[in-house]
Amino acid sequence: MHDNNPSHNKKNQNNEFDIQINEDFEELLGESTSSSLQGGFANGVVVGLDKECATIDIGGKSEGRVLLSEFKNASELKIGHQVHVYVENIDGGKVGGLTLLSREKAMLADGWKKIEESFNSQSAVRGLVIGKVKGGFAVKLLGTIVEDKSSQIDEFGDLIAFLPGSQVDVRPIKEEVLLEDEILVKIIKMDDTHGNLVVSRRACIEETRNEYRDEYLKSIQVGSVVKGVVKNVTDYGAFIDLGPVDGLLYITDISWQKVPHPSAVLDVGQEIEAMIISYDPNTKRISLGLKQMQKNPWYDVKDKYQVRTKHKGVVTRIVNYGVFVDIEPTLGICGLVHSSEISWTQKVMTANKTIQVGDVIEVMILEFNIEERKISLSKKQCEPNPWVDFIAQTPVGTILNVVVKNVSEEFGLFVVPEQNTSLILLVPILEIAWKNAQEKIKNYTADMKLKCLVLKTDAQQEKITCSIRAIGKEREEINTVIESLQKQESVNGVVTKVRTSSLEAEVAGEFSVHIDIANMQDILGDTKDFDTTAMIGANLTLKIAGFDENNVLKVVPVSIKCSGQTS
Repeated sequence: MHDNNPSHNKKNQNNEFDIQINEDFEELLGESTSSSLQGGFANGVVVGLDKECATIDIGGKSEGRVLLSEFKNASELKIGHQVHVYVENIDGGKVGGLTLLSREKAMLADGWKKIEESFNSQSAVRGLVIGKVKGGFAVKLLGTIVEDKSSQIDEFGDLIAFLPGSQVDVRPIKEEVLLEDEILVKIIKMDDTHGNLVVSRRACIEETRNEYRDEYLKSIQVGSVVKGVVKNVTDYGAFIDLGPVDGLLYITDISWQKVPHPSAVLDVGQEIEAMIISYDPNTKRISLGLKQMQKNPWYDVKDKYQVRTKHKGVVTRIVNYGVFVDIEPTLGICGLVHSSEISWTQKVMTANKTIQVGDVIEVMILEFNIEERKISLSKKQCEPNPWVDFIAQTPVGTILNVVVKNVSEEFGLFVVPEQNTSLILLVPILEIAWKNAQEKIKNYTADMKLKCLVLKTDAQQEKITCSIRAIGKEREEINTVIESLQKQESVNGVVTKVRTSSLEAEVAGEFSVHIDIANMQDILGDTKDFDTTAMIGANLTLKIAGFDENNVLKVVPVSIKCSGQTS
């Protein structure tokens, strides 16, 4: 039955028109909304999946397709999952009625945004070390730290950062240890204009170390054994990474034996066990020891190495002041032969040159100190002392035939006896002549042969003092002068030279004498604090005492008169 009512027909026409208008408006609104998304980002929902693509509904009656290869966790992608995409093109960009979308561009933008958040908050992010590059490593950034890693479908995209070698660890490590490893890093530099990112693994490690540092330091006990890794090797020792803190292992605490350099025993990255031998709570400094974990070998040999016993040893080092000899190589028992103990007769430099590293020599123990781990040795005392033998054969008063070895205008003549040229004797300047000795010494030259009298001997100090003026015609002439002067109550003298502890004076215009300043304290009075050089030219009043047991002329100072002073 048809409705012929005009009013009813008009109403139906109006309803149809309204529906058409609404549909057209919704279509225009959808197109407008879709157009506004072009070139921007949108959140979509996965509405379809096939072997190659995912269909994404981004609203506004727009659907797009994204290759599954653009998803990092494509196997975990399911219908209903929300996905962030970049809208490539809508107008004219539809293929099969679908909008062109990009998951990779969205991931890149999301990654930079998350990176910036991590950089500003200085929070750690996960990264995968994918390769070695110049100066460090290439690290692919994976995402922030979450408990459920499976929920990180988006992560950071394909952002690659540079990890400098100096930011890898707090200690050197082997490069191959990090390759293909997932690590925690902090963003320390970012440049979105050029796409540059620099990260630091070291910052994360130091942050973790600092969290446990105070707790670790409180638990430290001297004498306890700890595990660590050699972090750095220097000339004076090695730094050991103990985890939250570092410890220092000095070279002297590495071994009981002599260690030429810490690198001879330790390698960077080597794992060791060491004993805490000291800890300073103020400086937080920890000192470690390796040798303290072993028995002190010096205690095992203390009965074997008694003072004055002789032993064979190997020369291990030669220095200006002597040579080091290893007398117990397996235990590192090493002693020093001082230069003065190398030879009875040779000079220090000459003696050192006669010994080479590796030589096996016989030595005598002079001193053995277990606590300080020091042994004083002597090479020469394993041999007869030529000074003792010579002095026994040539007592004081013996006249010797000698040869001038060296002339010193400061000390005198160094001579060697013809019967033993290895010994060097001294003729002091004053013993050259009774008068003008300083001038007369210039008449002597090396290799000149002459006679001298033995005045004084000292085997322990290895010294023999001789005199030329005490023998011959000059001695006979001076005896006559002395006898005459001894009859006088006093004689006059003039100071000609001043030394640290003595004076030289010319007496009666005839001869020179030696006077110890220590013997003049009674007559110096207030002048004892004067500059002794002011005494040159001073007038002396002396009493001649004759010759002593060594045929040395002795005088007794009675008074002295310096410039501006009276005795």
